[in-house]
Amino acid sequence: MANNQTFLTNIDTDKVTQLLNDTESNVSYFNDITESVVKSYTNDLDNLMISINNKLAKDISIDELEKDYLSLTSILYFMGGNLEQLGIRNDISKAARQEVFNKAYIANLDKDCDKKNKTTVAENTAQAEQSSQYESVINSIYDRAYRQVKYKIDAGYEMINTLRKVITKRLAEMDLSKFKPRQEIIED
Repeated sequence: MANNQTFLTNIDTDKVTQLLNDTESNVSYFNDITESVVKSYTNDLDNLMISINNKLAKDISIDELEKDYLSLTSILYFMGGNLEQLGIRNDISKAARQEVFNKAYIANLDKDCDKKNKTTVAENTAQAEQSSQYESVINSIYDRAYRQVKYKIDAGYEMINTLRKVITKRLAEMDLSKFKPRQEIIED
């Protein structure tokens, strides 16, 4: 670059485009894996939530609402166990990442004849991070999957509250409709 040119005046658009494409390709690959993990834990919940959402757009009976309410509470019970299983995978992948990082860090320590480190902390850290890249990605996948499943469980509990309110309102309306106001005949 000439002295008067800067990065902003001399952007290599081909390089930027290639980096964007590479990033999107990598994100897509790892996102697909994460979605697959999440779906394996939440498929029943997802299907029920879709069904409830479709039904709520229509006028559905109290019986259907109660059935969905019971189904949702049952599924959420089991989802708690699924979340813990996913949490274990998250913990194990984090431990594996840390183990690889630590081994690489220690292996990179280079001592001179006076037993002083020849490599800097920054060099050791960079080497250890590079050595544990794949373990870090796996941990990231499980961490994000855990958070997504947790979010879906929380949303499921919100739907339970919504269904409870809808059922309560419908029952109250049904009770009110049983009592018709008296019509008094007024004689003139």
